[in-house]
Amino acid sequence: MGRLIRVVNQLGMEVTFASVGAAIFDIRIPNEQGILKNIMVHPASLDDFEVSDAYYGKTIGRNAGRIKNGDFTLDGVHYHVEAATKDGLHGGIDGLPYRDFAYIERHLADGEAVIFSYFSPDMECGFPGNLSLKVIYKLFANENRLDVTYVANSDQKTIANFTNHSYWNLNGGGTILNHNLTIRSSFAGKVNKKIYPLGIFPVDEQMDFRMGKAIGKDMAKGDLVATSGGYDHPFVIDNPADSSQPVASLKGDYMQMDIYSDYPALVFYSGNYPSREKMNVTTTLGRYEALALECQIFPDAMNEPFGQTETGVLKADEDFHHQISYRFKSI
Repeated sequence: MGRLIRVVNQLGMEVTFASVGAAIFDIRIPNEQGILKNIMVHPASLDDFEVSDAYYGKTIGRNAGRIKNGDFTLDGVHYHVEAATKDGLHGGIDGLPYRDFAYIERHLADGEAVIFSYFSPDMECGFPGNLSLKVIYKLFANENRLDVTYVANSDQKTIANFTNHSYWNLNGGGTILNHNLTIRSSFAGKVNKKIYPLGIFPVDEQMDFRMGKAIGKDMAKGDLVATSGGYDHPFVIDNPADSSQPVASLKGDYMQMDIYSDYPALVFYSGNYPSREKMNVTTTLGRYEALALECQIFPDAMNEPFGQTETGVLKADEDFHHQISYRFKSI
């Protein structure tokens, strides 16, 4: 079993990390009455959390998302990533979400940091290259803000595309279909029943979240639910270099979360399948009772980038660096 690490800021926001998967295990934020409220959904048991194939709060890699048939080619060499779903999902059947990371804690002038590190040897889970990864979390002292930074390098060309797979319910339970979601994206990927992207298209009414809307407003239109169970789609971020505005915002009844990131894409997953584990906020998690917003490089871009400039291919001795920032406020 891994270890839990808890940090608290001066506003009372509590974040608990888990060493297995370099994960965000739990976040609780005081409401206006000072009562701590859950905003994340995860298995109540640490044992269940560590082995769950739903990736609650964990670092995803070496690749975020699916790889078509689990296969990719680098410099003429074919590689295969084994996964239970046969599509290399989230780094393979025994990838980073199941690895126990080393960590150190640091007290900073403006917050608390937890720095996780892991060495992934050549051909672990089918990926070439000896890869060193750091996952750096920072909880700000006087803001309800948590930043995560991914830093990696490899001695061979490889795949590098990391994200966090936290599940959110800003009301602490119940449906997420009435949460209001904004995504800064004019183009999104359509997917087939295997959730492989089929191309990038201008957002239609169902996929357009630019002005913000209830998640359930347009979800039942067309064949989206029949194809993918709900939203499980990649969105191309408009001008990801613009750090002045969030790439996504989520509003519950009392809490708002703004996500800032320099990643070029975001996958929105609407929690389309119920859980098997006993959860922290409910006995079992029902359909559409939690959601994930995964900032990352576009899925399967090493095989078909659809015009994307970042493909998830990391060259030898090149530095990988991306960041995600979660910022919370009462509404």
